Amino acid sequence: METITINQADIEKRIKSIIAWKLGVKEKDIKPQSIFSENFYADEFDMVELIMELEKEFNISIPDGKIEKTITVSEAVQNVTELEEKKLRFISSFNILVGPLLYDSYYDKENKSKS
Repeated sequence: METITINQADIEKRIKSIIAWKLGVKEKDIKPQSIFSENFYADEFDMVELIMELEKEFNISIPDGKIEKTITVSEAVQNVTELEEKKLRFISSFNILVGPLLYDSYYDKENKSKS
């Protein structure tokens, strides 16, 4: 099975950009240890909007239990990174399992059309 690599620096940069946009803060003021409610005055509504934007940006679904436990920027980065890794592992497994079947099906059709 192939190795899955995630660029956590890229994920962090994208998350910081979304935090700055949704919470109206400067990216330079966003630190890993920043606490959403204390440093950015984010309420529950802000957090729901932020989570929805992260789900859209990364094409993931963040479970409700993770939302309540996400207090700092580093926790948000870690949660998204974990979900990205799961998503990529699933895609990789799917390709390994289904890819040969799709190839064989295509190859059979090509050979029949040449006959």
